[in-house]
Amino acid sequence: MQKHIDRQKFPKKYVPYLSKYKLLKPINVNEKFSKFIKQWHPHQIAVVDDMQVLLAKLQGEFVWHDHPEIDEVFFVINGVLDIEFRDGKVTLESGEMFVIPKGVEHRPVAKNECKMMIKSSNHLGIFPTSRCDVSQWRVPLKTALRL
Repeated sequence: MQKHIDRQKFPKKYVPYLSKYKLLKPINVNEKFSKFIKQWHPHQIAVVDDMQVLLAKLQGEFVWHDHPEIDEVFFVINGVLDIEFRDGKVTLESGEMFVIPKGVEHRPVAKNECKMMIKSSNHLGIFPTSRCDVSQWRVPLKTALRL
């Protein structure tokens, strides 16, 4: 049974989703991963308040960097991800999550392809990476691939 959705009750940022899909529905993460192959390039699948929910495929080493203004959340969907710190590392396996506090320098490393979800603040207008010049990661949020 379908329920009527009163568009006036939703914030404007959700209206495009309502008009495109008619009804709100679950997001199939596996289906979204099947739509792209490029690694180290985040793909937006949702917006939650001021947070952007991104999917990414990673393999190899990223550069050392930090995020002085925001915390960063890594959730491994499939694979293994090492998050290196200057004084150690954390290893995440499928189904595990880790929060990197703002200002902490780190480097993600995946020996084999790792599929992950990232939550990032929307307020900076770009995926916020500081102290590094990595153009493929600094994707304007308005032009990030929306799956």
